[in-house]
Amino acid sequence: MFQSKVRRLSMSLVCLVTSVFAFAGVASAAPDDTKPARPKAREGSIGTLSFGPVVIWNATTGKCVDIPGYGNGTVNGPVNQYTCDNSTADNQRFIFDDLGIGDGFYNIRNEKDGLCLDVPNYGSVGSGTLVSEYHCDYSTADNQLYYLEVRPSGYYWIRNVASDGDLCLDVAGFGTGGNDARLTLYTCSDTDDHLWLPY
Repeated sequence: MFQSKVRRLSMSLVCLVTSVFAFAGVASAAPDDTKPARPKAREGSIGTLSFGPVVIWNATTGKCVDIPGYGNGTVNGPVNQYTCDNSTADNQRFIFDDLGIGDGFYNIRNEKDGLCLDVPNYGSVGSGTLVSEYHCDYSTADNQLYYLEVRPSGYYWIRNVASDGDLCLDVAGFGTGGNDARLTLYTCSDTDDHLWLPY
């Protein structure tokens, strides 16, 4: 499964890198207590295609992926959207950690607290599942693995590999989410709020 997706995503990765640098040039889940605590993996275990820190901007709402408050998030804590602030004073900067198993497969790690975007348990989850933060698991055994699929608009679906049908990172509601709206995984659509740009 991973090898076939790698082939399909090679062009998306090229487009993503181009978009990140181009944009930078013009722009200065329900809590789950069943997982044991795990330390962050060593940096040496991460592949060579990592990038960031970046903010992750939603093309429909105009807001960015955010952790509540300005400091560290918490294990099983919510991941929302909020008015964009790409400074280090806030906590909206994320690093896409290449898993090292092929082009374009990432854990998405918050720069400030070191936690990764996560959904409950370890396997497949359904549409509408809330996104939270958890200790990063740099393997295919958990459900923290994402890839980016370029869309005709030039923006990206951020798709969760382990979810049912590779669901997309979504803002709760149908294009209407405001500040502090929760992020979920949902069936991908170009007419919903599933188009993102890391920059």
